[in-house]
Parts: sequence; structure tokens; C-alpha cells
Amino acid sequence: MNKKSQHEELTRTLLEELRRGITPEKEMSHFLESTFSITMPEELRLVFDNEEHPDRDMLFELLFFPDRQTKLKLEPLFTECRCTSEDEKALLDAVCGETVIVDITLEDATEPVSVTLPRECMELFVKRLNVKANPPQSVVDAARAHLAGGRDDLFLVLLRGEKMRWTDETTGFLNRLLKGLSNRGADLETHLVTAIITMSSFNGGHSLQDHFMAIRQDMEAAAEKAHQFEEGLKTLTMETMMMQGMIGPSHTEKEMRHKIRVLDTLIMEGFGVDPTLLEPVRVDLGDFSGGDGVTGMFKAMT
Repeated sequence: MNKKSQHEELTRTLLEELRRGITPEKEMSHFLESTFSITMPEELRLVFDNEEHPDRDMLFELLFFPDRQTKLKLEPLFTECRCTSEDEKALLDAVCGETVIVDITLEDATEPVSVTLPRECMELFVKRLNVKANPPQSVVDAARAHLAGGRDDLFLVLLRGEKMRWTDETTGFLNRLLKGLSNRGADLETHLVTAIITMSSFNGGHSLQDHFMAIRQDMEAAAEKAHQFEEGLKTLTMETMMMQGMIGPSHTEKEMRHKIRVLDTLIMEGFGVDPTLLEPVRVDLGDFSGGDGVTGMFKAMT
């Protein structure tokens, strides 16, 4: 098959995948209800019909993740095409030049919600089909074993979509972290692992350390604004908003800062850093600008 035929087949297959419709998994349905208060088709339709709605772009991003099965299905085509950056641009232009109308069927709904996908959403879907970014099965198995049942199944939804450089170091970090959590069995750590994996999905030249620091800062911002959480939430990144099971209006500033301290400990364990090399973890409820475990960890690593 020549290059042009490969390109046409890949374009056609991608459009078929986009148009086949979506039935959100139970974890995503739970997330739509708990985070966006969406349980009925009418509620979802109101968001998508209003281009100015603040949650519209985020809902498109959350719902249109290519799942593992889709990635595996398309992997042979991507491998055969050996797409260059120029090929990817041509592919995006070909796919996004089409009008794609998709049916979204919520759980127990009698009729779907039909939406026309914006170009940005279609581009993101194609870019997320970075088939080599599939997480190792060992990480998926460990996550499924530790987070079986309940809200934390959302972990698997978040794990499947973003581009990520799955190096041996990253895989080792996540496996050590999950092993440590399974030995503890504490509810707090169960929520934290969702945040950690969500945050480890990244693009570009950012490192895991960069993203741990970013989410750490977001948690501090939430703690500082605990008394007016709705205002504070607007300043947080999408990763932090995804993990509202960990921080929310019902948590006090003291509880949030305790979670920050536990996150320090988990990061140390995940990277296998000897705690004796670190500065002591200090949590001052009045002023959190002092030294802390994460800062010490990065000093020890460098």
C-alpha cells in the first residue's frame, strides 16, 4: 500500500472511530454527576449548546478520550504509516476538515445527545492516539488491583488518554508507589494516587518532578482558599479539578494541609528517596511558605 492509500485509510478509520458514538463508562458517569452535576441528557445538552459555558471545553476533553481498545486497533495503521510531523499535520487537516456529529448516550438514558465536535476536540483525540504511550500492563494491573470498586475507578479513565513517556523510571516509580499504597490501605492515600497518576500525564519536555511540583502548588492554593473554595477552584489546573474526591468544599484547611504532607511522603516512596536525606516536613497552618518535604526531595535528587 502506497503512502497516499495509507493516509486515506487512516483518515477514514479515524473518522469512523469519532463517529461511532460514546456511552460513558460507569466511572465517567459517576464523575459527570459528582463534578458537573450532570445525570440527564438535557443537562449535558445545555452545556454543549452554549459555546460560552465554562465547562464545555473540559467536558469535550473528558468524554473524547481514545480508550485502550481504540489505540490497539489503530496501532498497526500508525506503525505502517510511520507518520512524520508533516504527515500528522496533513492527517489532522484531513480529519478536522470533516463535519463530525456524535451521539453521546448516558447511562439509563432513552435517547442520546447529538453534538458536533469542534476542531480542537478532534485534534486532541488524534494526538492522544499516541499508541506508544499506552501504559505498561503491569501498571494497569497494579492500579486495578489497588483501586477496585468505588469512585477511585476513575483512575483508570484518567490513565488511558494522555500522551506520556513511559520510561523504565516512570514505570518503576508508579509500581513502587502502588505497592506502598496497597500495604497501607488508608483512604487518604487511595485518593492521592488518582491525583498522582492524573498529573503524570504530560506532553513536551516536562518531567514528572515538574508536574508533582505543579499539583503541589495547586493543593497549597486550594488550602489557602479553603474558606472560599469556589473562588479558589477557578485558579486550579484541570488536573487538580479532576481529583475533587481528594480536595473539596467539605475539607478544612487543616485537612488539606495534612494531605499535602502525606503527598510528600508518597512522592518520596515513589522515587525511592531515602527520607534521611530530606529536610524535615514542616506544616505551618498559618504560613506554608517555609521548607517542606518536596523541596527537600528535589535538593536530595540534584
